[in-house]
Amino acid sequence: MTRAPRRAGFSLVELLAAMTIGLLVLGAATSFAVNAWVTQSRSQASEDTTRRGRYIAMSLQRDVGEVGMLVPSSPRFGALVVNGDTIGMLRVPTRDTALPPAYLLRWNAASPPPAGTGTCGANCLEVRKRSGRVDIAPGDVFLIRDDGTGSQRVLLASSVNDIAPADTTAPVQVTFLEGVPRLWRWPSQLDSTISVPNSSVLKLAVAVYYRVGDNLMRASRFDPTGQLMPELVASGVSAFDASVYFANGTQADSAFPEDSLRDLCQVASVRAMTQLTTDRPADPRVAASGMVTRPLDMTFLARNLLFQRRARRGRPCA
Repeated sequence: MTRAPRRAGFSLVELLAAMTIGLLVLGAATSFAVNAWVTQSRSQASEDTTRRGRYIAMSLQRDVGEVGMLVPSSPRFGALVVNGDTIGMLRVPTRDTALPPAYLLRWNAASPPPAGTGTCGANCLEVRKRSGRVDIAPGDVFLIRDDGTGSQRVLLASSVNDIAPADTTAPVQVTFLEGVPRLWRWPSQLDSTISVPNSSVLKLAVAVYYRVGDNLMRASRFDPTGQLMPELVASGVSAFDASVYFANGTQADSAFPEDSLRDLCQVASVRAMTQLTTDRPADPRVAASGMVTRPLDMTFLARNLLFQRRARRGRPCA
């Protein structure tokens, strides 16, 4: 007797069982992939804010560490000034590790100019060369200090005229910007507190941090009209609040010359509280709002200002 051949294929039960197992495996794989993607998205968002926060901290630490270098503070003149979301710092720049010299002024000894005036015009100073040159160029910021009274002003060079380049004894005429009572928060222009026969000038470096929209900016120069020329430090900065600590431990969210309640000689450190936000929306499973934020609280010691106070050894700040 010949038996009929068995029919190839799967029964309905076998097919249903295979589909069920396949769906379970596919679901597990999908869940794993989604979790891995969410983890990666969270990691990228965290890395993004951490990287920008680290860069902000490094930039501020460098500038605050140099603030006040050879720029004496006084009760009404500070090398470090703060106003809300803005920090401004002054220092003397180095060039090949050498500090620029202070330049003396030249005037007619028989008829010295009245206090608050220049030597070659209302906004012009004749500066004596050092080593045959004067290292000040148009657009540079420089400090004029009356060594007799301690009064100081920050000026912006608008033009520099070396009358006789080959003559190492000839003066250089430095004209400074006219009609600007202050550069950002620093007193500018000559006034009756500046006596030219007792004064010298010194080139400065500037660093001003402030927020524009969600961008943190840093300016190291002024334009010819006295406006800051900023460069981007970091984007996604949704908050930036600055304050200062004084030597007695008190804290204030502002410290600048117009504030008669603050003794700028006593500034010890600066604090910056920042909130960083991711540049791109994250997965809703990472952050309900679609954006990841990271707070950053930084405090930096102004060590040169501390050195100035120690060097005075109890003497009052001029």
